Amino acid sequence: MKPFCLLFIAILLGATIFAQQENKGSFVVKGLISDQKVDDTLNGWLTCYVATGGQRSIDIPVAKDGHFEESVEVEGPQNFIVALNGYWTTFYVRPNDTILISFDKNNFSKTIRIKGTTEKRTKELDFNFHFSKRFSRKQLALLKKLSGSFTKEDSLAGIDSIKVSWVNKEYNQECDFIKKDSSLDKQMRKLFKQQAFYHWTYEMAIRMFLNKMSAFLKFELVEGDGNIVINISNKHTPQYRILNLDHFYKIPEYREFLNLYNDIYYGGIHPPKPFWKSTGSEKDDLNANRVESSYYQAMANFNYYPVRDWYVTNMLVHNFKYLQFPYENIEKVMLDFLPICKNQDYKNEILKVYNDTKKYVPGKPAPDFTLKDEHGKAVSLADFKGKVVLLDFWGVHCGPCIADFHGAVPKIHEKYKGKNVVFINICVEDTEESWKAAIKKYKIEGVNVFAKGWSDNPVCRAYGIEAIPHYILIDKDGNFADFNCPAYTLLWANNILDRTLAK
Repeated sequence: MKPFCLLFIAILLGATIFAQQENKGSFVVKGLISDQKVDDTLNGWLTCYVATGGQRSIDIPVAKDGHFEESVEVEGPQNFIVALNGYWTTFYVRPNDTILISFDKNNFSKTIRIKGTTEKRTKELDFNFHFSKRFSRKQLALLKKLSGSFTKEDSLAGIDSIKVSWVNKEYNQECDFIKKDSSLDKQMRKLFKQQAFYHWTYEMAIRMFLNKMSAFLKFELVEGDGNIVINISNKHTPQYRILNLDHFYKIPEYREFLNLYNDIYYGGIHPPKPFWKSTGSEKDDLNANRVESSYYQAMANFNYYPVRDWYVTNMLVHNFKYLQFPYENIEKVMLDFLPICKNQDYKNEILKVYNDTKKYVPGKPAPDFTLKDEHGKAVSLADFKGKVVLLDFWGVHCGPCIADFHGAVPKIHEKYKGKNVVFINICVEDTEESWKAAIKKYKIEGVNVFAKGWSDNPVCRAYGIEAIPHYILIDKDGNFADFNCPAYTLLWANNILDRTLAK
């Protein structure tokens, strides 16, 4: 049996730690690939995206006759994406679902068929399929447009309101598409419209306003030609400012928005931020415990304990896994939270990740490994003892990885040319042939090695690689200097690489 390498990305926000007793379980993915041969290797891989820990790879065995079946654990309704060779489609799944998938691997986009076990469920999945087919490309195009550069004069002229009008128009087109689908019952039409609302509210928050406006989000999306401008003095409370437990349990996009909302809602109106400026030095500011600040803000804002415990657990697990802040700062918050947390599964998850990630703390020895380069030569980490090593875990189909190779990587290599640093590029996905082709196509310099199988590869397991790109910095003694090293675009003046070289 060969692993089924269809790319399956389940956007499981808090999937391993999302609480609702009756919602904890799994769904089954099963089906048939036509024209499947036992020695075939499809582009991509099977993986679930989990907000608590990046990506975790799940390989599905495919029999010689093309049949496959796998059970995927989830807690609460989620979204997942089925994708292959640049084509994708999104589906809404629930615990205890069974999703039946079939396609011809040589004509994936035109032959994929997805069904449920009941006529009603099949209609919902069919709607998902057609919705994704109609709007996915449009959504990406609009996000690119929203991220375009605008001048200060544009902003003064009201470019923010113009951007919102673009989003509101797209939101209304999606709502109209949902309303006109007679195959859906009233409850599902309402749910899909709420998904669209929170999807675009999230994008407005992260792409337009962030902390620039005192009211956080100045506008609210509405069904109709216009949109509501939020006036603080008005009695109207926007939907996104109402902590809704029902939405929390049912809508993946709402949970994604909650994660963002608490992270960036500083200096908002409810509650007010008491101090707008600090007089301490830059060093004092850098030493502040950012995890602690976010933690206490969540404790104040989320007055439903299921939401509070879910959010804090997500935050702790993410911070332990990626170590963007000092380990002792995260540990301090964990010790305060564990006695308060009401969900034992959450506590177990936190403690598991806490114990698993202790080995990645700066100063701990980096595991040695041996992988083959593009010429078949064995390359070991130990070969570079006495040098600073930057490990770059990447993939052939990873857009951000390829963007790095196009942009910042050559400049960083030039900057550190002749210095005591080695760049090791570890490809974790696809085939050896496509990896070698990518090296040539993108002119990838440095030491190139291949870790076939991703989650099944001992190197990826040893380093806890669940999402790419992932950069790890190792010092001259072979110890971790930074388990979550900044991207190449940030490796300029006074960076961790410079400081590690100077030691």
